[in-house]
Amino acid sequence: MERNILSIYGSHDASATFVDKNGDLRVLEYERFAKVRYSYYSSYFDGESLGTTEDLRRKFLIHIRDNIKNQPDLILYNNIFYCDYALVKEIFPECEEFKLMPHHDAHAACGYYQSEFDEALIFTFDGGGNDYGVINSTCVFEGKGDELKQIYSSRIDYGVAYGMLGQAMKEIPNNSDASALVYAGKVMGICAYGKVTSKNWN
Repeated sequence: MERNILSIYGSHDASATFVDKNGDLRVLEYERFAKVRYSYYSSYFDGESLGTTEDLRRKFLIHIRDNIKNQPDLILYNNIFYCDYALVKEIFPECEEFKLMPHHDAHAACGYYQSEFDEALIFTFDGGGNDYGVINSTCVFEGKGDELKQIYSSRIDYGVAYGMLGQAMKEIPNNSDASALVYAGKVMGICAYGKVTSKNWN
């Protein structure tokens, strides 16, 4: 059975992903509504400086409701909390199921399912991410066909070191005031311009 899915991420760089009325997959960044870089969505982080106000959260969900292809029967979420459910249920009253999507699982799935590989080892590095209430920084997954399974997790934080690579890249303006969030995002963006040099790595 095909599910109508909306995903919402509520921490820094908050966003929502859904299929719009044209059948296109859309990633909607919350900061476009909040006009605050790296905005948080969840009311758990409430504060104008973070872009988290009830009025903006409501407008964000209404915009999604008005543009989504089908009203969701499943909402995948990470870093939205009990304090957020009432508003989400108000805007999407027909949603039958809310399901936690672990942070690193989401990263791994995004990389693996968009790749050309039928089998892969997937490494995720992050400054931190909520996986079933445990904060992990480094994880390894095994991908086979449609299945994705976590085989290792650790709090060893390679994510910040990865982000700091951006300081040495001439394509990224050096800003001594920038946080690790700035550099990590820029390095990820530049990675998209790379090319696989061999599909037969041994």
